[in-house]
Amino acid sequence: MTKENIKFAPVPISKISCGIVLPADIYLFISGKYIKFKERGDQISVEKYHFFLAKNLKQVYIAFSELTLFMEWVKRIRLMSIDESVAEIGEKHRYIAEQREDIKEKLYETLADKEISSESVAQLRSSVGAFISDIQQLEAPKQILLALIKHNSSIAEHSANVANIAIFMALVLGVGRKSQLEHIYTGSLLHDYGKAKIPENILANQNDAKYLREMQQHPVKGAEMLKKAENIPAQVIRIVKEHHEQFNGQGYPDGLNGKQVYELSKIVAMANVYDEELQKYKNSGSNAYVKVAKFISLDHGKRFSSAQAKAVAEAILFYYDAKELPLSNI
Repeated sequence: MTKENIKFAPVPISKISCGIVLPADIYLFISGKYIKFKERGDQISVEKYHFFLAKNLKQVYIAFSELTLFMEWVKRIRLMSIDESVAEIGEKHRYIAEQREDIKEKLYETLADKEISSESVAQLRSSVGAFISDIQQLEAPKQILLALIKHNSSIAEHSANVANIAIFMALVLGVGRKSQLEHIYTGSLLHDYGKAKIPENILANQNDAKYLREMQQHPVKGAEMLKKAENIPAQVIRIVKEHHEQFNGQGYPDGLNGKQVYELSKIVAMANVYDEELQKYKNSGSNAYVKVAKFISLDHGKRFSSAQAKAVAEAILFYYDAKELPLSNI
């Protein structure tokens, strides 16, 4: 059968995981034509996911004859991801793992908007509200939040990681009001909205001046784009703008110091660094968390408040059964 005779069906990109072997050919619809993008047996890289986001692509196409097979694969991959979390948090908390997966998919849809959609933001915030309510009902929320981290550097996965880490840190630091936790979680999910819109050719050239300029400005651009939505709280927008500011005033985009940075922004900034560092040690097993705890504890008031960094590092060690190990000996 020629490609001209193939009937195609759209599949949301948010349903497809990167780095996993595809069970069917995938096509893009470009200039009125279906163009084969990946063959059966290939994988979609993290870089291509970022390309999709920068181009505001929300769906790919599958030959209609393979759609049932493909959607069964999608369900299996989703279940595998959920089961991976359940292995850490326990079967009775499966609904929490399912919520994380749902939020990640909604986040991709939001990040892929050409212009921020009030409707998609409303759906995302509704999911966040339900998730925070459920987390607050748990007996041991901190352990579960840390266990929901996935070793994947795609923007959507990273942002979901940052959101869970930030809520863990917030609880450690005594932030417990539901509205504040919702602002932290939503701000974490959307913190790289501006980065998602940086063209792939710029992201691929990290030594180029354009890359540095775009990275320095992505918090501002993200915040400005989010202002166009009707229902994003000012606190969330401020978190997005300030998530790369540092306690010593050496961050960006505005070089704010510790007293000037919004308290919730400080938490998201620390969570963002935590996940970025954690991805560097993703093949180190449980020892990765120890290494990153040390990294945070030894910051000494540069990126983070010393008191907050110490409290967070000690909590990380405690919840990974390393309480007896002094930070100085890590």
